[in-house]
Amino acid sequence: MNVIAAVAFGGVAILAPLNWWSRWTDSRTLQLWTKPVVTILIIVAAISLDSNHLAVRLLVIAGLTFSLVGDVALLLPADQFVVGLGAFFVAHLLYIAATLASPDVKVAGIFVATAACSVVVSTVGRRILQAVKSEPVALQRAVGAYIAVITTMLAVAMIAGPFWMAVGATVFVASDAMLGWNRFVQPARILAPLVMATYHIGQALITWSLITQ
Repeated sequence: MNVIAAVAFGGVAILAPLNWWSRWTDSRTLQLWTKPVVTILIIVAAISLDSNHLAVRLLVIAGLTFSLVGDVALLLPADQFVVGLGAFFVAHLLYIAATLASPDVKVAGIFVATAACSVVVSTVGRRILQAVKSEPVALQRAVGAYIAVITTMLAVAMIAGPFWMAVGATVFVASDAMLGWNRFVQPARILAPLVMATYHIGQALITWSLITQ
């Protein structure tokens, strides 16, 4: 790892916990600047890390950039949840493309992915879809499409991605599962910081996987 990437990851290690704390304490001011800055630092790390596969690097950087758009959309005073959902939808498509650009298919990964995705869809995914039935049709479809794409991202990462991509995808899915549960099923104060903690860790691990490409 070079100096720039090390400094960027160091910044993430310092600022990410501040963002988690801002969600626990509901500190709007702290949240407004720490959330995008942490993602920007992860993007800097992705740009700086040594990787043998340029296409994979560019696709991950693009995915992180759309994630930054999603971060900002979810921070806006007006409810831009669907806009944020759309941005992260594109981010997951880019992470899928990044994995498939340099695939390393593992037979064991097929069984693990099948089991993991089945559990996600049949438990949390099912409950969230049930909960959004009272929401506008457009939101119902957006949530359904998002669950499909993030589950596909997880499966592809487990089957064809490097180890840290698979771990990062798993943590990312945990983050979005808690986000959906907190927003649509049963709000809980503890979930807000946990959503951000798993989100940042997942993004950082996906970025770290560039080293193993």
